[in-house]
Amino acid sequence: MYHFYNIYKALAIFTAVASFVIPGKFFLWPELHQSICALLAIILFSLKKNKVIKIDFFFYFILFFISFIFINHIFLKIQFHSYFIVGCLYLIFSFFAYSIGKDERLNIILETSSIILIFVTSISFIIQVYQLYGWSEDYGLIMNHYDHNQPGRPYANIAQPNILASIYIFSSVILFWSYVEGLIKKHYIITYTLFLIIGIAITYSRTAYLSLILIVLISFFQKNKFQKIYFSFILTACLLTHLAFQKTSDTSRNLTENLNNGRFDIWKMSFEAFLNSPWVGYGFNESGRAHFQVIENSEFKNIFTAQAHNIFIDFILWFGLPIGLTLSIALIFYFYKILIGSKGKGYLPFLVLLPFAVHSLLEYPLYYANTLMFFSIFIGVASRFYIANFFKSTISIKIFFLILISTFLFSAYFAYECLKMESGLLNQKMYFSRIKGVEKTKTDKFFLADLPKSHIEIIGIRKNEELKENDIKKIKEILHYIVVPRYYWVLLEFYKKTNNQEDFDYWLIKGSALLPLQQSRELRQHYAPEKE
Repeated sequence: MYHFYNIYKALAIFTAVASFVIPGKFFLWPELHQSICALLAIILFSLKKNKVIKIDFFFYFILFFISFIFINHIFLKIQFHSYFIVGCLYLIFSFFAYSIGKDERLNIILETSSIILIFVTSISFIIQVYQLYGWSEDYGLIMNHYDHNQPGRPYANIAQPNILASIYIFSSVILFWSYVEGLIKKHYIITYTLFLIIGIAITYSRTAYLSLILIVLISFFQKNKFQKIYFSFILTACLLTHLAFQKTSDTSRNLTENLNNGRFDIWKMSFEAFLNSPWVGYGFNESGRAHFQVIENSEFKNIFTAQAHNIFIDFILWFGLPIGLTLSIALIFYFYKILIGSKGKGYLPFLVLLPFAVHSLLEYPLYYANTLMFFSIFIGVASRFYIANFFKSTISIKIFFLILISTFLFSAYFAYECLKMESGLLNQKMYFSRIKGVEKTKTDKFFLADLPKSHIEIIGIRKNEELKENDIKKIKEILHYIVVPRYYWVLLEFYKKTNNQEDFDYWLIKGSALLPLQQSRELRQHYAPEKE
């Protein structure tokens, strides 16, 4: 039995590491196989549990969250169910990850987490170096693509640089906590931290520096001198390393470059979208659809608008003001309780959550199952350090296996939905290309498939911005399978300025034929009044 436990524990560690280090190359979405590995790791870690699972405030938070998703989904009559299914699964697995953190012995959690994070950060650091110096081009099967000829931020095989930086900072807190608990010697933690510092510095993550500043400030309110020195050293060394790279590398990036980086514009768009639907929102994970409603009037170009880049704004966009505000207040209250309760541990239970919490206010790291896994486990750990007598109870472990079986059924339906969407997109492309015998597919059900990438990138072009041939090519590709009124105006204006009469006439005829009657008439009246 002990031998079997070691085997599945090793397998759980392997899948947890894989959820961070395998490259994002799956066709449905890049991090799909990373998410599958993270969920599998949670299942494996959950196998060694007691016969009952303790439930408390966090369980009810998850339960109400899922209920809100379900009610919202039904009320808004959302056609595509995959967001609903994946969201519920993530939240359910988040609770089981939380249960692992709450019930397992602290030294085992810290020891296992340290092993996983040492592997993850070591492999990620090596890949970062390969990406930075252009060596990754020869290892495309095991490394994400990175253009080393342009000023950028190597991010290994993690979804994006800011998430990798948050993982590095999270690892530094875990390693320090392991040292405090006597699980690792001081000279080991100092040596390994040097690699973490370089890794953080070359991501050029402002989010990471904000997290480090807060960690340093909070550390000064406790008595452990080494903790104050350790985190202050990391912050100072990261800044100095960043400056060194900036001076010596041709492809480095200035920390203050693009300081706004579109976030304030996205929040402004979110506010405008909120005003259009303040009470019921747009549905779970539908921030992209909310932004799409107001993007015609937007003055910025940014492709990352599938989320609001702030978890509280996302809550309000998804569910409307009453429910969104309720969830936000509940989450703030929970973190406040953790902060107060963790004082006796040098605030470490709170500090370990801080990188992901800060990141959630500027982006959406919990969108990814691997970061959600660690975040949920250590919320469970942190909840031990404050007394929460309300709502305590237990549920049978059999429910876990029932959910496990349901997971595979839901996953099968999710795959069916994705295939149906792909089929619908193909059908729509053929319809708008005027292929006979093809039935039109409902546009609003499928047009968001390309929204987070090429679609938003084009439709978000500034109104007075000069278009390039590549932009025109993308617009024409999109118009092959979906009617976007503004695109026809953009194309006609471009061909009019470049004196390309042939393409101008072609797209005027096509726009007149495909646009709704009123919009078609406006297009003809503007560009060809003599023919109207």
